Amino acid sequence: MLNRYPDQAATRKGFVLTGVLFCLFGLLMAVIGSTLGAVLGLLFGAILLVPALCVGHAGFARYEKLLSWIATFGNLS
Repeated sequence: MLNRYPDQAATRKGFVLTGVLFCLFGLLMAVIGSTLGAVLGLLFGAILLVPALCVGHAGFARYEKLLSWIATFGNLS
């Protein structure tokens, strides 16, 4: 599934890895009892996982472009 488009394979794998880490963080927060941490971890994990696994080539390219546009706001120092 992740190797379907060779030019996006590395990016998709990175998004899945990061999404899984966020989901694990969310599950850990759920075990600890932090509802807000669990919701945020699972939400961010799903936001990274679902497009990497379910979207086609053009859709994923638009998704990457959107994330890079959002990331520019973090570099406005």
